[in-house]
Amino acid sequence: MEIISINNQNSTLTIISRGQLRVTTEEWTSPTEHFERLQGNALELLLVPAMRSGKWEYKRSLLLFDYLLRVIDEPLISSASDLFSIRFRTLQSLFYGALGSERFINISKISRIKLAYNFYSLLKRVNTPVLLATHKPKAAVKIPEDLVQAFEKIELNEVQVDKLRPYFLTTKSGTEYNVLLKDMIPVMGKSFTNTFFDGLKTIARSKAKDTGLRDFGTTFAQFVSHISAKNQPITPKLLTDPSYVQTFLIDFMEYHFMKMVRRKAAVQEATIGSLQKLWSRYRIYWSSLASQKIVAYPMNAFPSGNPKLLSSDSIRHRKVNTDTTGNTTIITEKLITAVPLHITDEEATKLIFVQLKNDFIKVQTWLREHLNSFFDDYKAGQKLASEVLELPSDDQVERATRSSSKKPSLPLAIKYFNEVHGGYTDTSRFPTPVYPNLEARCRVSKERLSRYLGIPSRQEAMAFMALLASHDGRFSESAIATAKLLDSNGNRINAVETDAGIILTVLKERNAGDGWHDVVLKGEAKDLVKKWIHVTTPLRNHMMHNKVKGWQNIVIYTGNYLGSPAHFSRSSNINSTFRNFALNYKFRLGNLANQVTIPRIRSTRAVLVFLESMNLAKMAKELGNTNETSLRHYLPDSLWEYFTTRWIRIFQNLLIVEATRDTHYMQKALHFSSAAEMDEFLKNHAVIPLIPTNSELSDASTDADSERKADELMVAASPGIFTTLLSISEASRLVVGQGIQLSPQAVYWTEFTQRLRTHIESSDFCDHSIKQMMRAALVNANPANFIEVVRG
Repeated sequence: MEIISINNQNSTLTIISRGQLRVTTEEWTSPTEHFERLQGNALELLLVPAMRSGKWEYKRSLLLFDYLLRVIDEPLISSASDLFSIRFRTLQSLFYGALGSERFINISKISRIKLAYNFYSLLKRVNTPVLLATHKPKAAVKIPEDLVQAFEKIELNEVQVDKLRPYFLTTKSGTEYNVLLKDMIPVMGKSFTNTFFDGLKTIARSKAKDTGLRDFGTTFAQFVSHISAKNQPITPKLLTDPSYVQTFLIDFMEYHFMKMVRRKAAVQEATIGSLQKLWSRYRIYWSSLASQKIVAYPMNAFPSGNPKLLSSDSIRHRKVNTDTTGNTTIITEKLITAVPLHITDEEATKLIFVQLKNDFIKVQTWLREHLNSFFDDYKAGQKLASEVLELPSDDQVERATRSSSKKPSLPLAIKYFNEVHGGYTDTSRFPTPVYPNLEARCRVSKERLSRYLGIPSRQEAMAFMALLASHDGRFSESAIATAKLLDSNGNRINAVETDAGIILTVLKERNAGDGWHDVVLKGEAKDLVKKWIHVTTPLRNHMMHNKVKGWQNIVIYTGNYLGSPAHFSRSSNINSTFRNFALNYKFRLGNLANQVTIPRIRSTRAVLVFLESMNLAKMAKELGNTNETSLRHYLPDSLWEYFTTRWIRIFQNLLIVEATRDTHYMQKALHFSSAAEMDEFLKNHAVIPLIPTNSELSDASTDADSERKADELMVAASPGIFTTLLSISEASRLVVGQGIQLSPQAVYWTEFTQRLRTHIESSDFCDHSIKQMMRAALVNANPANFIEVVRG
């Protein structure tokens, strides 16, 4: 047996990862499959209270105990008598020490304490005598240091440790994420596995969190185990042979694409395209490993799969949506508005110019009102506290804050926390007169008190990040979630107020440059940040003084009301948390609750910015991207098709579209009675505003927007319009030649026509049908009909 000492290992050694505790409800239907050293009657006795209670903490603590037994190479514990032995009592103390050691599992101190307490509670519920350890864990008491040191002095079985130890990849920002390589060790050996892992770490080090890289490593390990089980040759030496690698990669590609068959979830239309996209990234990872001489390049070329899938309609955020009547529609999920793939022009117009904006406003209003309610409760709480002129003794506070007390308990509780604890303390760990037993049972509601104290929960944190993202697209969920407010010395380094507004600096890792953005906030966004920083100050001070990780972050909150402080990291599953938050408000959001996420709020805002400015550079800046940002990436397929085939013919200084209906332009133009009538006609028919009014949605808009700039106009291209414009221009030239002054309207439309003609006739304009239309209009121009109209 190979033995290693913990003291000889790296100080950051972690034997168990959090991922190893994620056993699903379905998997717990066969619980014995997850245990190796707890067996037989002993395991059955321990599982009864764990399964009966339904508490995940019981199950996880029991699973962790089995992991400990493995790494110390403990013999099987299989009978009821084993649970009443001196050795079992010793193992409990050893387990509590392991839970207190960061070298056993890397979780928060609160989680360690809870696991120890729940394991102790589980043992007390076993229906057979159990010899309990001398140390009796409590719900909010730190694990004794002597138990931790006792664990860290013992020797471990290296083989068992290697089976359990996670393989962590580290991003350029220091975030860790686990890749599953253990299936590889029995086949390729520990040496090659570590070398392969080092290669993956080299790739990960210069990137943000790359789930594709994790998938590549995990799938490779599974494939190696798969072909070994089929008695096919696979060794580290063979992977350095180009001819072998060529065949190996073809089989590896087939195994990768067969995930469609192996996956538990239903296969969607986009699945095959997503797998192809992932396989294209596999080629990059393999080339990197080959350049590090860990594996060989293939003899010919890396098998490409079917690259056409990347440009086909089988990808791009598609999903099959089924309504209450059973009808199915394929939709895209790039924006907060679900967009069907096949829609009419009228539907597209409504989606682009009305529904998209209305949905965005609806989501923004929901977030704003959620936070305003929270801030209003805080103000109300401070007002209530001011009504308590003097804080009584702790004993009097304890009696007055009982639910049975006839005195108003909430103002007193607020006053107590403000004066004694600076506005917050962790009531799940530290007893107070308001919650002497740490629990709210028969006491003041922790939820109400927390809101009146202004201590945000996870929901308020979600709303804060999402509302900021709705104001500026550079606030991606990870960028704002990990933004620092203070440096390590507690000095303010962010959200600094200037004459221009509050400057909030965030890191958006996918940016092509260094990723840092200085966002100037004004108006509502500025007030939002100021209020958030103000109300979270008590929580931040508590975290700083108690050295709770995350105290420097802008976004902090409590997991439970007046419970332990918490913060987000770049590896946090914010998307899932926000989705649960939105679903809780489905009564308010309707179907948007199933669709809205922070990334989609950003994408929707960016598209709305583009629609307002028709400027891709502004859209790119809004998202914190480079100028090469493609509208195609953010606009769903059906809306993109509508944009390119119905509205936009060219995107330069001018947007020119063909008129979509027959109008007797010349017939009406011949009867202008004044310059004002001519001006009104041309505004209504020559220049089409980008955003139609509600009454015009079913019929393409023709009302002009007098405030639009030239580079935001859309010109209706038709023989009649062009002939009218050229006739007016030539009439103006003749009138000026006679020394007669032009009307202001004639001056405007003459200048407009000259620039339009120059633009169309230039080599930069490539639409030959419109060029021909302009040439025909020159022949048909009749200035005589407009001489009187253009006079001043």
